[in-house]
Order: sequence, then C-alpha cells, then structure tokens
Amino acid sequence: MSESRYGIDDLLTLMAVLRDPVEGCPWDIKQDWDSIVPHTLEEAYEVADAIERRAFGELPGELGDLLFQVVYYSRFGKEEERFDFHDVVHILTDKMLRRHPHVFPEGTLASRRPPGVSAEQVETHLVNSRWESLKAEERDQRASDGSANSVLDDVPRTRDDATVCWERRVYDLDRLDSVDMIVSSWGRPGIAHVMISFGFGGEDFVVFSVEVRRQRGERFSEIGGFFRQYELAIVASDERDAVRLRSNVRGEQVRLFRIAMPRHTMRSLLLAYVDEANHLHDSPRFYNTITANCSTLIFAMARRIGAGLPLDYRMLVTDRLPDYAFAMGGLWQGFALSELEDKGNIVERAHQAHDDPAFSRQIRRGVPGWETLP
Repeated sequence: MSESRYGIDDLLTLMAVLRDPVEGCPWDIKQDWDSIVPHTLEEAYEVADAIERRAFGELPGELGDLLFQVVYYSRFGKEEERFDFHDVVHILTDKMLRRHPHVFPEGTLASRRPPGVSAEQVETHLVNSRWESLKAEERDQRASDGSANSVLDDVPRTRDDATVCWERRVYDLDRLDSVDMIVSSWGRPGIAHVMISFGFGGEDFVVFSVEVRRQRGERFSEIGGFFRQYELAIVASDERDAVRLRSNVRGEQVRLFRIAMPRHTMRSLLLAYVDEANHLHDSPRFYNTITANCSTLIFAMARRIGAGLPLDYRMLVTDRLPDYAFAMGGLWQGFALSELEDKGNIVERAHQAHDDPAFSRQIRRGVPGWETLP
C-alpha cells in the first residue's frame, strides 16, 4: 500500500488551525503582513542558495518553506475578506495565459498552437512586444481602479518639481581612493536600499544605485519583484541627487559606512559597475527580488572581481547588510558595529548641508574613516 501524501488542501487547513485564536500557535497568531516579509525574503534566499549549491535533496523542503509564505499571505487575505489562496492561483493562471498567447492562442489551458508550429518558430520580438503591451494594459487597469497607490508612491518626491539635469562627467581613476556603502531605510521590516559611492580625493563623488524602472502608475512590491514585473536600472548620480532625495525629501533614515578596500579593488568594482550598466543598456533585463536587486547585484560584481564572499541571507534582508559587511571585515576597522551605525547616521548633517555645494564632504563629518576629511 502506498504511503498517503498531503495535498494543498491539507496545507491550507494546517494554516487555518495555526492561526485559530483559540487552538492555534501563539507565534503564528500574532504575525501580520509586515512581520512575515523578512521571512519571505529569507526563504527565497534559501531556495537560491540550495540551487547554487546543487543541493537538490534540500530543494523540496526549501521550496515548501517559500510556498508556506504564500499560504501565510493568503490566510491574512482570507481573514480580512480580501482574497484567498484560490484567488491567488486563479489570478496567476489567468495572467500567464494572457501573457503567453504564442502558447495558448485562445487564452485557455486547452488551446494550443497549430500542429507543426514549434516554439522556435515563434518570433521572439513579437512575443516580447506582446508581453510588454499586456503588462502596460494591466498597469493602466490598476491605475484606473485606484489600486496603483502605495507607501512608496505617496512619499514626497522631487521628480515632479525637479530641474532635470544630465551631465557628462570625467573621473580620473588614479584619484579613486574611497568606497562608501550608503543604506537607506523607511520603516519596512528587513527592507533597505543600498547604494555604493566612489570618492576621488575626498572632493568628487559618484554614487551608483541599482533600482527598478517604474512606469507611471506602477507600484512596487517585493513580491512582485519575483515575477518579472519591473525593469532593472543602474543609475549613476551626484550624491546631492540620490542621497539628498532619500534623507531630506523622503524622510528616510540614511547611514553611510566607509568600506575598507584596497585601491586596486576599488577600481575593479567601479569598472564592474560601468560594465554592468553598459551591458544593461545593450541587453535590458528584469529586476528580481532574489537575483538582481540593490544588494545581490553588488554581491555578484564583488564576486566577479575575485572577492571570496560567502552567500548569506542578509543579501536579501537588506537592512542587515551592514551586519554582513561587518562580519566579513569590510567596514572601517576599530569600531563596534553599533558605533559605525550611530556615527554613520547622516540625516541631520544632510539637512544642514541641503544646498551646500560641499554636500558630500559635509555628510561625512564624523563618519569613521573620514577623520582627515579636508
């Protein structure tokens, strides 16, 4: 007799019992939308890690842990009468059918391409064009029904009032002598944005930021980043743009950490950023919450130039990236992590230096590693 196996309905029942106010688990009962997000990112990382290690014996368990996160959110939705797991499955299936008319020409699971027409015969550019047009239709629909607002859309912005200014700048690589990691957080558990800034003689700085290229009316979500929803962008800018926007306009908490790095490695990392940006220009790609975000792309470039960095879940729980860098000996030496975080909080100095041409030097006053700043 074959061993009985659990199915998806059993998993949904398990979650319902765990969340039961009387019979459930105290830890599971107190969880909410925000508290689960860091666990979702960590479980996604564990899947990626198992694949990279080719630990396929572990993969079913890791995939199950990731699926459990979807069951969690679906349960929250059901409890609040918003949606349930079956809605998630239906919406996903319907979306994929509509986005693959070259496979399901009638938009149903039963429909197929005509006999004799292979996938290789389908024009790739037509497939991509159809995919993007369908995405645009979906974005327009979200905007028209009022669902396009989110916290990130509602924070103060400069783009509506900004004076657009693109400049061509030349940097002397022989003067490259510093690298800083800038971490900006806005109160979401486990979430932060990470930028890398390169300094030239303590006077000129260029900061690189890996971002999503959102279109008008398009909202951002970490979960949406799993499903090719956003295009990837690498932005090189003046710190008065990228940093001041976050500290002075959006009201985010911004910390700056000087990185302990040999000059030849600084040069290699900067050139890796330039190479990645040029490659992205030639071959656009999607942002991905696991494999192509503001921290994992940095990690990939560091590995590419020879840094022997181990994989770690803090690549995804990005507000803990300074912990990882500290543990690897990458932050400025001679200080505890708590001191580096405290002295690296640049918000007050950024406000004071708002219109100062020497903005970059002013925000570094008192930051470990910048004691000899002119």
